[in-house]
Amino acid sequence: MMDHYHKSHFYNTSHPSPSPESYNLDENDVDIFEPTLQESLVLEPDHPLARVVDELKLSALNEFYIEKNRPETFIQRNLGMEQRDGNFRGSRPRDTQFPLKRQFACPFYRWDPMKHMSCFTRLSLRGIASVKQHLWNAHMLPPYCPMCGKTFPTMTRCDSHIRHRRCGPREASTPEGITIQQFQQLVQPTDTRMPEELQWLSIWTIVFPGADLPAVTYPSGAIESTVCQFRDYWAYNGERLMSAFLEAKGFQNYNLQDEDHSFASLYTTVLYQATDYLVESISHENSNETIGGLNSS
Repeated sequence: MMDHYHKSHFYNTSHPSPSPESYNLDENDVDIFEPTLQESLVLEPDHPLARVVDELKLSALNEFYIEKNRPETFIQRNLGMEQRDGNFRGSRPRDTQFPLKRQFACPFYRWDPMKHMSCFTRLSLRGIASVKQHLWNAHMLPPYCPMCGKTFPTMTRCDSHIRHRRCGPREASTPEGITIQQFQQLVQPTDTRMPEELQWLSIWTIVFPGADLPAVTYPSGAIESTVCQFRDYWAYNGERLMSAFLEAKGFQNYNLQDEDHSFASLYTTVLYQATDYLVESISHENSNETIGGLNSS
């Protein structure tokens, strides 16, 4: 029923992508970050599949914990030894044998985990290019008036607003985001011989100049590690679990409108809700740990 789905679509988020013209960027500065067409892949409350989300989420989490606690997990059996032994440095919790693929944190999430929690719970950054792509998609500084602080969708409209001088000063903080100058630094060629952790730290120094370097560049701690483990588990097993669950519920006999989109939306909705459930439940269990993976004590 779902063999023709592409998992790459399941991790798309709904952040609007700014157009290069909005920032007056040179074409060569943005050719590595082609704007991504993104659509909402979350089920509407009145969708026929929406009523199975909670049950499917709990079933998926139950299967995940069963698999997680086995001596050798599904993911371990499907990874080469070189990946098991060499690619998870610093990312494997000591109390589990369920490994993580390499993932990186959004710098803004590392800066303020609570404010930018969706940067962690709603996407997976698998490499340096993904981190930069995410910064382009989600964290560009919008054009704004330095007098009143109002933001605009394009630089042209912002310039027009400023020229008319019709606003007054307000005590508004500068909007958060990456400036044109910072972005132009980010798109400079990277020395691929440099370890990815150092490449990530070089991004951090551009985005937050003068700030202390974070202790870790990847998701860590009980909350982040478990969420990443579930995300990997769902990527490997989500289609199979959904197909079996829906077949047992008789949904293969339903004539759903736009079936491809409906099942992709169910896949993503379960992923998001399960992720939120893990964050909340582990936070309650480990009251001395924050979502950023740092101890509050």
